[in-house]
Amino acid sequence: STKSATLSGIVEGINSTIPCEYGISYRKEGTLEWVDAPSSEKGGGTFSCRISGLISNTGYSYRAYLRVRVDRTLGV
Repeated sequence: STKSATLSGIVEGINSTIPCEYGISYRKEGTLEWVDAPSSEKGGGTFSCRISGLISNTGYSYRAYLRVRVDRTLGV
């Protein structure tokens, strides 16, 4: 049967004016591909992500991620 889990993390040094995405990445034991579960919260601080479709009696690894988007204008 499948299960779900809620994982939490903390983002520090980011505020709502910085364009970024953060959340939890996870993968099933024995696989190489990480799956992102982005947080819907913005502005940093404590966040949580709900991950569903987990298989019972299976090991998983997880890690928090943060991606900052940079907008650039080239030329004049």
